[in-house]
Amino acid sequence: MKCLINLFLTFFCAPANSRNPYPADHHYGEVVGITLKGTGRATVDDVSLDLVPDTTLIIPAQVTRQVVNTGEEDMVILVIRSLVPPPEKTMMEVMSNFR
Repeated sequence: MKCLINLFLTFFCAPANSRNPYPADHHYGEVVGITLKGTGRATVDDVSLDLVPDTTLIIPAQVTRQVVNTGEEDMVILVIRSLVPPPEKTMMEVMSNFR
């Protein structure tokens, strides 16, 4: 059995006193974020929560998310994202072929 996992690893950095949030976005793959430094606020769909060092945030695929630095120091988040390509068809489109 062959198993292939595509992951993207990066650091998200938001400068201190940058109260302006980064634009909200969404991806098809799941995302795990670990706050390494600083404080901030994450909004996932309609749910908001505070980010402090050692906070782990698990974000499901295809949800809207946004992060803003609310602190006096730079905020750094280690981001691990699955690189799942967008589906060619929705599940409903696939199932409609079986009727």
